[in-house]
Amino acid sequence: MEKPSVEQIKQIVRNLTESDDPVVHKATVEKYFTQNAAFTHPIVDVKPAPHSIDTLKQVYAVYKVLTRKIEIHFTHVTIDADNTRAVIELEEDLNFVLLPFGFARIRGVKFMTVLDLVRSQRDDRYYISRQWDIIPVDAAIRSFPFGFVYGWWRGVCTLTGSVVGSGLQMSGLWATA
Repeated sequence: MEKPSVEQIKQIVRNLTESDDPVVHKATVEKYFTQNAAFTHPIVDVKPAPHSIDTLKQVYAVYKVLTRKIEIHFTHVTIDADNTRAVIELEEDLNFVLLPFGFARIRGVKFMTVLDLVRSQRDDRYYISRQWDIIPVDAAIRSFPFGFVYGWWRGVCTLTGSVVGSGLQMSGLWATA
């Protein structure tokens, strides 16, 4: 990127997620990521190394095999003043492959992606040196099939904590100011 823009960042994200064309994925990674790019995700960790971009392309290939019909809804995209970091808040809807059973539609997974950008001395362009996907634990758990059980369990734990806490306070065993 000559000078990173919000629209360029959104297009990169869309190319990597919504497109089902492997040629588009490969071209996007090769055009916008450094050769030693890193990728940090709750279930994937690509360390920066010579040619780690090859591992990143493989990770995206597996992601696209396991997911279908991805829709990205951007909440907020910012790029800092010195163009070294982009922060993207988004929601993702997707079909997750559950072979041999078919697909599970997962809606509204909210997370944040941080892109670290570096300026190349070679061509004076900006490249992504690290992608860091930050997914809250509760959002990740709810995105799995039967993830609704997590919400139910949280409710039970909250109610139990409230009842026990009230009992401890009323008995004088736990006094708050």
